[in-house]
Amino acid sequence: MVQRIQRILISWVGNTDLKASEKISPQTAVKYDEIGPIARILLHEDEYGFDRVILISDHKSDTIDRYQNWLSELKLQKKPQCLVHSVKLHSPTDLDAVMTHVLNVLDIYLPNEDSQDIDLFFNISSGTPAMYATWLFLAQKAYPAVLLESYFKNGQSHVIKKFVSPELLTRPSRIPAFAELSQEIPPEHRKRIEKAFASIIGESPAMKACLRKAKFIAYLLSLEKQPKNVLLLGESGTGKDLLAKAIHESSRPGKPFISQNCSAIPSELFESELFGHVKGSFTGAIQDKEGLLERARGGTIFLNEIGDIDPRHQAKLLQVLEEDNLIFQKVGSTVELKVECHIIAATDKNLSDMLINDTFRFPLYNRLNGFTIHLPPLRERGNDVVLIAQYWLEKYNRHYSDMMEHYQAKTFSQDALQLLLNSPWKGNVRELRDLIKGLCTFYPSVSLLTQELITHTFGNNASRTEDLLNVPIDENFDLNRLTDEFKRHYIRRVRASGKTQMETAEILKISKDVVNRLEKK
Repeated sequence: MVQRIQRILISWVGNTDLKASEKISPQTAVKYDEIGPIARILLHEDEYGFDRVILISDHKSDTIDRYQNWLSELKLQKKPQCLVHSVKLHSPTDLDAVMTHVLNVLDIYLPNEDSQDIDLFFNISSGTPAMYATWLFLAQKAYPAVLLESYFKNGQSHVIKKFVSPELLTRPSRIPAFAELSQEIPPEHRKRIEKAFASIIGESPAMKACLRKAKFIAYLLSLEKQPKNVLLLGESGTGKDLLAKAIHESSRPGKPFISQNCSAIPSELFESELFGHVKGSFTGAIQDKEGLLERARGGTIFLNEIGDIDPRHQAKLLQVLEEDNLIFQKVGSTVELKVECHIIAATDKNLSDMLINDTFRFPLYNRLNGFTIHLPPLRERGNDVVLIAQYWLEKYNRHYSDMMEHYQAKTFSQDALQLLLNSPWKGNVRELRDLIKGLCTFYPSVSLLTQELITHTFGNNASRTEDLLNVPIDENFDLNRLTDEFKRHYIRRVRASGKTQMETAEILKISKDVVNRLEKK
């Protein structure tokens, strides 16, 4: 007896689907364009006629129950079995969490019969970009699924097939975990991506997982598909700027990379810096100026410290990000400019708290948060501390050997390395780098850096101050360099409390330019 082929649709439930069910009657849904992707696909039953619909949801149970009931009342000749699988997502754009939940659903709900008795469909129009990327990956690498995209255009509802894999169904147990995704990057892309990430040091499990995810996201970006935005989250000093540059070099090599610390932009000049201005648009605008977005055309703009943008400027940025192509006007101009570029944003702020407190706009968070990457703090990276310390020591040895005639190349003693491993590193990699630079600056004639020497110099503020006041005045003495180190120490302390560059400058009674220069140096 020939067994009938089952048609199964699997989909995340998106906000567009839920909104449609709240304002449109299921009996008349076929007449409307805003019915949501899931309903639009189901109403194309002449072509598909599903036996089973599996909905993955991270919404509240009462919300998804109402939606499931709404779907059941759609005017369909054949009613599919509708199952809901509820999950909890910390963030709907967290790619590895989304992948984990989808693999679990496939493992639970796919029948155990021979794969040739199944026609599998993935809805790619509902949910976040991370969910889209998951369906794309699975259809290309593991499941012979049809990808369905739905939209309403010119008064007609459309459902189109995006991809059909010719392979036979692979058992779910053989699907690679997200940790192995970097191995699925095609060879023609892998060499370029590995080269771009080569300068990032990380052998610990936490950092390896972070880099695997970042490389796979860079690969997706290089395909020029949606989304185009990446959000980097992590404590100050974890290397978000370095990761942003690697993602850019992987996805758009040779194109402009424009980096800007948002906290360094004076509030009154924010729009001028971002969008540019025309001559005479305000006092001091003596000539036309190209904005950051225009300079990033075809490449990537990196907006660091995005959490420091005040709400008024958040609204302006959101307005520009509403479209896939960024459309804006220079200050003082009525001419619209259109720019296409990737946007990588980063912050050390707790955006969840800011969203709850209404200090960061949720729609802006949604637009920036195409993909999310969390960078682990240095204290969770084990022996990476030693690898990074050795890297910076070798770099500063070369630097100061060229600058100082009698400089002695340095090495760490074993007890010094143990001290570094046991330190909390609240300032992360930046703090470790500054410590090593300080040791090379303070002790040009010392060749072995010991635990005692490090503790004496950086163990507490009093000992460090005493040491700064007693640096030998010889041929290597440089008062400007020592003064910068002293200022940098206090800048780091104030910044660690969450202050912006402007606030730090006001507290320390120095100019913001000095703060910016010493943080970059």
